[in-house]
Amino acid sequence: MATEETRIAGQPAQSGAQPAAARRPMGVRGTLMLLVLAIVLPFLLLAALGAQRNLRDEQLAAEERALTRARLLSARVDDLVGGQLIWL
Repeated sequence: MATEETRIAGQPAQSGAQPAAARRPMGVRGTLMLLVLAIVLPFLLLAALGAQRNLRDEQLAAEERALTRARLLSARVDDLVGGQLIWL
């Protein structure tokens, strides 16, 4: 009867309850670890996002440089071929 009353009250039954170590409150070490994670994790996330954005920007700049060089080379080849056709 006590088990049913505790279940109704929202408390777990004592016989099948969690081990004593799981019910024990977190110690100072655990609290400090959670605090450090709560402080450091956002900065790590921000750094990772910044690095990803920087990498993407560098890739776009490299593509733009490659396209510019290809256009210049194409223009030079066109000039060379155009000059050769005049002599023919």
